[in-house]
Formats: sequence, C-alpha cells, structure tokens
Amino acid sequence: MHIRAKDIAAWLRSRVTATGADGLVVAFDGSVAAGVVARLCQLAVADRVLAAVGPNDAGDKAAVLALADVLQLPVVDIAARCASGVADELEPALGRWRRRSEPSPDAVAARGVMTIRMRMAAIRFVAESLNHLVVGTLDRTDLTVGAFARDGECAVDLMPLGNAMKGEVLALAHDLDLPAVFLEQAQDRGRASRDEVGLTHQHLERYLADGPDAVAPAVALKIERLMRESERKRAPAEIPGPDAGLTPL
Repeated sequence: MHIRAKDIAAWLRSRVTATGADGLVVAFDGSVAAGVVARLCQLAVADRVLAAVGPNDAGDKAAVLALADVLQLPVVDIAARCASGVADELEPALGRWRRRSEPSPDAVAARGVMTIRMRMAAIRFVAESLNHLVVGTLDRTDLTVGAFARDGECAVDLMPLGNAMKGEVLALAHDLDLPAVFLEQAQDRGRASRDEVGLTHQHLERYLADGPDAVAPAVALKIERLMRESERKRAPAEIPGPDAGLTPL
C-alpha cells in the first residue's frame, strides 16, 4: 500500500485545528524521515513549522542546519549541554550505590539516553511556549525494533510516520521531491544501521508484512529478539491490576 503525502498532511492539519495549536515543531536531525515529516508539516500548515535542532557535534550540527535551510525551515537551536552537566552532578551521589568501581555499560548508555530525553524536554518547552504540537519522525520499523529511547523520541504529540515502513518513507521522500542530499544520507544511514544490527529495512518490512517465514530463520530470530528486548520501551507504565491483592480503602 502506497501512503499518500496529501492524506498525512490533511491528518496533520486536522490535528492542528482540533487542538487549537498555532503550529508544529519538528524534531529535526537531518535524516530522510525528518525531511519527509518537515515537508508534510509544511504542506499541512505552510509557514507555521519550526525545526528544533540539536544536540549534535559541531560537524553534524552544521550539516543539519544546512539541510533545514534547504527546506526553508526556520530553526530553533536546542542547546542540550545541560544533560551532561546534570549527569556529572549526579555521579557522586550515585557512587555510594554502585557495585563496581567503573561505570557499567548500562550506566554509559544511560548518559547518552539522558541527552535524548533532555533534548525532547527542551523541544516540548519550545512547543508549549508557542502553543505548537511536537511532531516526531519515528516510523513503524523503528517502533518495532525499539530504535528509540524510552521517554525520548516518542515523547511527541503526533507521529505521522508511525504506520509507515522505511520503504514507504523513501517513497514519500520521492513523492515530496525531497532534495537528493536527503536520499544520499538515507543510504549512508541505512548502511550504518545494517552494520550495527545486521539487518536491512527490507528484512524488517518482509517480516512485518508477511511474517517470519518471509525471511531466513536466523533473520527472523534476530528481529524477534530485538522486539522482545524493546517491549519495555513501547509499554506504558505498569499499574497494579485486580490480581495484585490490594485492599480497597
């Protein structure tokens, strides 16, 4: 099924109208998905779209700003260096509970995830200050394998690509006449993702569309492992159910 850009743009426009928002803020990282979402937002509400950029290292940030300029997107530069500062301040307090002298891999990863969460907190501040909605760039493939941080990239108001797989996102990029530089970056990021997890988005799309028999057994097992490991990221907070034995007040 080919997803039509005008249908998603109409949906975005309806959400802006229904909520009484004044515009949309896109979490913009220069990826093809971010370019697609930005274009869809522009189709929906024209000049009422902002790109929130950062944090990135100096080289990446310059490239992302250049891509925003190509799309004629006004930019809000999110300075999230505070995430590192907060982590530094918390380290001494956490030391008394650590079971080892060196930070664990999980602790190192937590610092990186904190930057993502602080970035989203800053974007939400911008959006709420301007009465805008936050628009995310995750697609169905990302959501399936947990390619996001809990309370990070999902902390948005709208996720227009949430039912689209990466192949459909690329098709939208062509439909929207996205500049070639975005498509080149998509190829580079696709190679990096494949090298990291040993999967291509074609593997994932075949699995999601036709089931585990559509891919090699080893590939199916890897996808299912990623899905299991990321279940907690996708799940809402747990609350005690009727079987918890709680005594009514």
